Amino acid sequence: MKNKKLKALIQKPLRFHHQDIHEEIDELKRHQVKSKWYYIFWSIATLSVVMGQLYVGTGYRIMAGSTLKLTEFFNTLLTTELKDYK
Repeated sequence: MKNKKLKALIQKPLRFHHQDIHEEIDELKRHQVKSKWYYIFWSIATLSVVMGQLYVGTGYRIMAGSTLKLTEFFNTLLTTELKDYK
């Protein structure tokens, strides 16, 4: 039903050149068959990205912990020196 309406619109005199274009598009609209290597490639690529993000995130967490420890050390050092100064 829908296809008939579409062809009726295409058959109008001012749109005769569009019929060829739509027929070519319909021929191109086939089910894409992908091999197993396609899925293997994209699985490896996806896992690589996820593992890289985890690696960077872990490094960031370690760096943030070290920065907090260093800040605490300097804060305690400053507070003890200020107490001794008074």
